[in-house]
Amino acid sequence: MDSLFAIEDTTPELVINFWQIYDNTGICYAVRAKVYAMRGSNEEKLAALKALAWEDWRTAAMYDVPERFHLVLPDGKKMRAVHLGGLNTTFTLADLFTDAMDALPATLPADCILEIPYAPLVVMTPLYFSDDGTMEARPKP
Repeated sequence: MDSLFAIEDTTPELVINFWQIYDNTGICYAVRAKVYAMRGSNEEKLAALKALAWEDWRTAAMYDVPERFHLVLPDGKKMRAVHLGGLNTTFTLADLFTDAMDALPATLPADCILEIPYAPLVVMTPLYFSDDGTMEARPKP
């Protein structure tokens, strides 16, 4: 119980769970994001975010990947998406979430006195479509 009282003495901070959504070919076409107010050490907040990542994506807001990510389809049309293999060359995984990050402050309640920090504590978790059309989270340990 001592740790519960220690957590109550800390100031809450806004932290974020991000999920990138992949189809069965490794193409990411959307992301999800959810903001939480948490207290505790960074280790405690990261542990909580990782625990929430397994199922909380179901109620997280969905966003398109940024416009700079696009694939050219066989018919010549562009689709806002990126292949998993293309992220480490020109862009990073964090780049997928820039539009979502810009939109998140507007999702906070009007009476929220907390602000999303410039460099918030985040956890990024891949979501994969299974062959049967369902999605599953695959958080890193």
